[in-house]
Amino acid sequence: MVLRTILLGVCAVVAVCGNPAVRIGSLPPKCSSQNLTGQALHVKPSNYSVAIFIHVNGGWWTKPCCDSPQKQISSTGNWTCDITTGEIDEQADRIAAFLLPAACDVSLAAGDSSIPGNPGTSAVATANVTR
Repeated sequence: MVLRTILLGVCAVVAVCGNPAVRIGSLPPKCSSQNLTGQALHVKPSNYSVAIFIHVNGGWWTKPCCDSPQKQISSTGNWTCDITTGEIDEQADRIAAFLLPAACDVSLAAGDSSIPGNPGTSAVATANVTR
């Protein structure tokens, strides 16, 4: 599928060509309560979402929370996630982002030793960072 970019004033339609990718754009430093931001590339944003997990104190946690396990992607491909909704989340040493079809259900993590449900098998792209 190829969708060309069209610029009309300040609006832009995201181009869909190339391999799907998810990028972490702004990685908050450890001990910070800043939001994690990123971008989904080469996909139609309305058809995808991003699932974020953090590893803190030996376990993986769904972010921003279990009630909202997937982040919507804006029409420009950008996404933002509050990864510090728990008491010690600022200490997270690893962060994983999965670009998933919007219809995918995400297994919830609450201190699990590994990310449950293996979202990597459904993901069209992943990003992992250590801090």
